Amino acid sequence: MGAAALAWCDRVSPATAADFAMLEDALARHRPTPVPDRHALVAGVPTGFKTSYAYRLLHSSGCGPPLHDLNWDTFVPVRVKVFIWFLRHRRTRTRARLCRLGILQSSDCPFCPGVAEDVDHLFVNCPRLLRIWRCASADPRAGSHRTVEDLVDAFSDAHLGWPLTLCMTTTTLLLWITWKTRNRMVFDGANITTAEFFTSVRDHLTLWLVRAPHRIDCAPLVAWCASLSPLTP
Repeated sequence: MGAAALAWCDRVSPATAADFAMLEDALARHRPTPVPDRHALVAGVPTGFKTSYAYRLLHSSGCGPPLHDLNWDTFVPVRVKVFIWFLRHRRTRTRARLCRLGILQSSDCPFCPGVAEDVDHLFVNCPRLLRIWRCASADPRAGSHRTVEDLVDAFSDAHLGWPLTLCMTTTTLLLWITWKTRNRMVFDGANITTAEFFTSVRDHLTLWLVRAPHRIDCAPLVAWCASLSPLTP
């Protein structure tokens, strides 16, 4: 059904009718054939298209999805994987995002008046986190604007002997506790100290370790977590 035939229908807005008109005009220049379509990657194996080939090509080209390993190479609960998925795609409900959507009037960080609370500020650059990242050996390189990617790289560089799964799980744990403690401070008025932050890290890790694959030696992670115990506020 073309745009002209749909224009009289009350359920079709003028914008939708215009879209149908553009689609009809584009399709008019192409004559369908009875030959089945064939999908293939421009650079890849000649056996046809598979999703696994597409992912392999993305990773080999250096253009893989952002923080892919942080989402998939971990043993965290599903709800935390969903949280990381939103974070990776910059869809975490920060004040900057809620302001952009018209839900809040101000994008300011609750702890830093005049500074927008975007993903990188909430999880990396907020001054209240600086001591935490130093204690956790996850302090990113110096710079005016450090990103979540910088945080992940900093922790991985500081723990080169760890399996990738341990590095990604630990970084995910730190980001998850950062999000939870931020919400407690904003909505419950709690005053979370550095020691309390790492107590929450240890408590969560105790629950998550039972999810670790048997092939993964979690001893380095347990030792790292124990080293955080003496911290004081």
